[in-house]
Amino acid sequence: MLCQLINEAYKLETGHSGVAFKTRDRLFGEAQYDNIRQHLERHEILLGANDGGDIIACVVFYEDKADPTAMRFGPFAVKPGLQGRGYGAAMLLRLEQEVIRLGRSALNMEIVNFRTDLPPFYLKHGFV
Repeated sequence: MLCQLINEAYKLETGHSGVAFKTRDRLFGEAQYDNIRQHLERHEILLGANDGGDIIACVVFYEDKADPTAMRFGPFAVKPGLQGRGYGAAMLLRLEQEVIRLGRSALNMEIVNFRTDLPPFYLKHGFV
């Protein structure tokens, strides 16, 4: 279910549904349930649900190996059709709270250069 949510949300980047989103470090897709399971076991995934209990958002976060004071996050997904309604902002706020709880002082991420819609969202929420 999480792989499907991530793939649906990243459809813009893959060009069509059913193709997994790829980062430098990992591939999230149908054949990669172990990656998701490992993040769940390490409590490195935050889930957002609607009133009916359906998972509508998720964010994966983990240690930033390049910066011991930071956590890194991604993929970060909100179900298409529900984007732009504040769910992503709520997930970022919850992620920031978790990073602080873990004693980290920074939250890092990167976006691909062709996602021109994303920098304004992250700037609005305090990322530089």
